[in-house]
Amino acid sequence: MTAFYVWLKTHLNELQKSEKGVTIVEYVIMVALVAIAVAFATPNVRTAILNVFSMVNSAIASSLS
Repeated sequence: MTAFYVWLKTHLNELQKSEKGVTIVEYVIMVALVAIAVAFATPNVRTAILNVFSMVNSAIASSLS
């Protein structure tokens, strides 16, 4: 348990020093905000995507029964 804690602490310290992780997080936030904006700006696309997920969910549910 102690070895895992030391390993985790070491890697977390390396991530804090690295600016590469910060850049990735910033890009993920920007992509998420753009996706949300597109979803609200184009309700037809949002509805189509929700329908696809609903059909996939139904197909999975019916195959498990």
